[in-house]
Amino acid sequence: AQCQTCGNRIPDQYPSPEDPNLTEETPNEAEQQFVRAGWFRGPRGPVVFVYRCPECGQTSRWYRSVFPEITLNPSRWGRLCGEQEDLKLWLAKYLGVRLRVCCPLDWDHVWTEVFDGTFWQPLDPNCINFARRLHEGIGAWTGVLALGSQLSGNATQDSEDVTQAYLSRASPKVEEMST
Repeated sequence: AQCQTCGNRIPDQYPSPEDPNLTEETPNEAEQQFVRAGWFRGPRGPVVFVYRCPECGQTSRWYRSVFPEITLNPSRWGRLCGEQEDLKLWLAKYLGVRLRVCCPLDWDHVWTEVFDGTFWQPLDPNCINFARRLHEGIGAWTGVLALGSQLSGNATQDSEDVTQAYLSRASPKVEEMST
């Protein structure tokens, strides 16, 4: 995330010891109808992230929302991955593309997979990078579930535990081991 006015980047950590200007607040009356609860370093109710930028002095507010008019409005930012995946699902439904959502059980990230006719393939290569970086102490996965939806074809059949698939994808390639 970054300041909505000047683009000053915010560390991807909350609370951020390096930047005390990032806080969270209860949604105000105008925001309340659009803010959704979610998972951010643990389950929580609706919350608004507030950044008071030390570079330009402006305040930015963003939150999770399932409303495309909020997510697509550049002055109202969502929390990135969840909102991006919502948009992909809406677009996939419109285009008739089969998607499902992958959710690590104890990680603050989600991503989608598309069915290529034979296999489910991740659309976001970062999900594999997360698995490759687990040894750095940035988190742990106890499991990753792929959740089918009405948009995936058969929600029950398309839902499964994909933990091993992602850990296998995260194994270093031969060329990476030789360097």
